[in-house]
Amino acid sequence: MRPLYAPNGTDIVDFILDYLNPAAQRMADLPEQPGITALTRFPEMAANGTFDFYRRTYLAGTPGNFEINYQADGLDNYYRIAAQRCGEVLVASFTDTTDQTRTLVEQALRVSQAVEKAARAEVER
Repeated sequence: MRPLYAPNGTDIVDFILDYLNPAAQRMADLPEQPGITALTRFPEMAANGTFDFYRRTYLAGTPGNFEINYQADGLDNYYRIAAQRCGEVLVASFTDTTDQTRTLVEQALRVSQAVEKAARAEVER
Protein backbone atom coordinates (compact mmCIF):
# COMPACT_ATOMS: atom_id res chain seq x y z
CA MET A 1 0.00 0.00 0.00
CA ARG A 2 1.23 3.46 -0.84
CA PRO A 3 0.21 6.38 1.39
CA LEU A 4 -2.07 9.04 -0.05
CA TYR A 5 -1.41 12.43 1.50
CA ALA A 6 -3.70 15.39 2.17
CA PRO A 7 -2.95 18.60 0.25
CA ASN A 8 -0.71 19.72 3.13
CA GLY A 9 1.66 16.89 2.15
CA THR A 10 2.07 15.55 5.69
CA ASP A 11 -1.23 13.94 6.76
CA ILE A 12 -1.96 10.46 5.44
CA VAL A 13 -5.62 10.31 4.43
CA ASP A 14 -5.69 6.89 2.75
CA PHE A 15 -3.53 4.16 1.23
CA ILE A 16 -3.53 3.16 -2.44
CA LEU A 17 -3.72 -0.60 -2.92
CA ASP A 18 -0.84 -1.22 -5.34
CA TYR A 19 -0.50 -4.99 -5.20
CA LEU A 20 -2.43 -7.95 -3.77
CA ASN A 21 -1.12 -11.50 -3.70
CA PRO A 22 -3.48 -14.28 -4.87
CA ALA A 23 -4.88 -14.94 -1.38
CA ALA A 24 -5.60 -11.23 -0.84
CA GLN A 25 -7.19 -11.01 -4.28
CA ARG A 26 -9.65 -13.75 -3.33
CA MET A 27 -10.30 -12.28 0.10
CA ALA A 28 -10.87 -8.72 -1.16
CA ASP A 29 -12.44 -9.66 -4.50
CA LEU A 30 -9.97 -7.40 -6.29
CA PRO A 31 -7.39 -7.82 -9.06
CA GLU A 32 -3.64 -8.09 -8.50
CA GLN A 33 -3.12 -4.35 -9.04
CA PRO A 34 -6.39 -2.73 -7.90
CA GLY A 35 -5.17 0.88 -8.03
CA ILE A 36 -7.98 1.98 -5.68
CA THR A 37 -7.68 3.22 -2.15
CA ALA A 38 -8.05 1.06 0.92
CA LEU A 39 -10.87 3.22 2.28
CA THR A 40 -12.72 3.00 -1.04
CA ARG A 41 -12.83 -0.81 -0.85
CA PHE A 42 -12.95 -1.09 2.96
CA PRO A 43 -14.64 2.07 4.30
CA GLU A 44 -15.21 0.51 7.72
CA MET A 45 -11.42 0.59 8.28
CA ALA A 46 -11.78 4.21 9.35
CA ALA A 47 -14.18 3.34 12.19
CA ASN A 48 -12.72 0.05 13.44
CA GLY A 49 -9.11 1.11 13.97
CA THR A 50 -7.51 -0.69 11.04
CA PHE A 51 -6.71 2.51 9.13
CA ASP A 52 -5.18 4.14 12.22
CA PHE A 53 -3.06 1.02 12.73
CA TYR A 54 -1.78 1.28 9.15
CA ARG A 55 -1.06 5.00 9.48
CA ARG A 56 0.74 4.64 12.84
CA THR A 57 2.80 1.70 11.60
CA TYR A 58 3.82 3.53 8.43
CA LEU A 59 4.79 6.71 10.27
CA ALA A 60 6.65 4.86 13.05
CA GLY A 61 8.66 2.83 10.54
CA THR A 62 8.57 -0.18 12.86
CA PRO A 63 6.64 -3.44 12.42
CA GLY A 64 3.22 -3.66 14.00
CA ASN A 65 0.52 -6.23 14.69
CA PHE A 66 -3.24 -5.80 14.93
CA GLU A 67 -6.07 -8.24 15.58
CA ILE A 68 -9.63 -7.53 14.60
CA ASN A 69 -13.02 -9.12 14.20
CA TYR A 70 -13.82 -7.44 10.87
CA GLN A 71 -17.54 -7.59 10.15
CA ALA A 72 -18.13 -5.17 7.32
CA ASP A 73 -17.40 -4.53 3.66
CA GLY A 74 -18.26 -8.10 2.67
CA LEU A 75 -15.96 -9.66 5.29
CA ASP A 76 -16.90 -11.42 8.50
CA ASN A 77 -13.98 -12.97 10.30
CA TYR A 78 -11.17 -12.61 12.78
CA TYR A 79 -7.93 -11.41 11.23
CA ARG A 80 -4.42 -11.00 12.49
CA ILE A 81 -2.62 -8.27 10.56
CA ALA A 82 1.13 -7.72 10.47
CA ALA A 83 2.41 -4.59 8.75
CA GLN A 84 5.76 -2.96 8.15
CA ARG A 85 7.01 0.04 6.23
CA CYS A 86 9.33 -0.87 3.38
CA GLY A 87 10.70 2.28 1.79
CA GLU A 88 7.75 4.33 0.64
CA VAL A 89 5.14 1.57 0.92
CA LEU A 90 3.42 -0.30 3.71
CA VAL A 91 3.45 -4.08 3.37
CA ALA A 92 0.65 -5.85 5.23
CA SER A 93 -0.13 -9.51 5.61
CA PHE A 94 -3.35 -11.00 6.93
CA THR A 95 -3.87 -14.27 8.70
CA ASP A 96 -7.44 -15.49 8.51
CA THR A 97 -7.92 -17.09 11.91
CA THR A 98 -11.05 -19.05 10.99
CA ASP A 99 -9.48 -22.41 11.76
CA GLN A 100 -8.03 -21.39 15.11
CA THR A 101 -9.64 -22.19 18.45
CA ARG A 102 -11.93 -19.44 19.76
CA THR A 103 -12.17 -18.32 23.35
CA LEU A 104 -15.48 -18.82 25.12
CA VAL A 105 -16.13 -15.08 24.85
CA GLU A 106 -15.56 -15.14 21.08
CA GLN A 107 -17.83 -18.16 20.73
CA ALA A 108 -20.56 -16.49 22.79
CA LEU A 109 -20.24 -13.33 20.69
CA ARG A 110 -20.69 -15.33 17.46
CA VAL A 111 -23.79 -17.06 18.84
CA SER A 112 -25.24 -13.73 19.99
CA GLN A 113 -24.57 -12.14 16.61
CA ALA A 114 -26.22 -15.05 14.78
CA VAL A 115 -29.32 -14.78 17.00
CA GLU A 116 -29.48 -11.01 16.42
CA LYS A 117 -29.09 -11.44 12.67
CA ALA A 118 -31.88 -14.02 12.57
CA ALA A 119 -34.15 -11.77 14.64
CA ARG A 120 -33.56 -8.84 12.30
CA ALA A 121 -34.32 -11.01 9.28
CA GLU A 122 -37.55 -12.16 10.92
CA VAL A 123 -38.61 -8.58 11.68
CA GLU A 124 -37.92 -7.56 8.08
CA ARG A 125 -40.08 -10.42 6.81
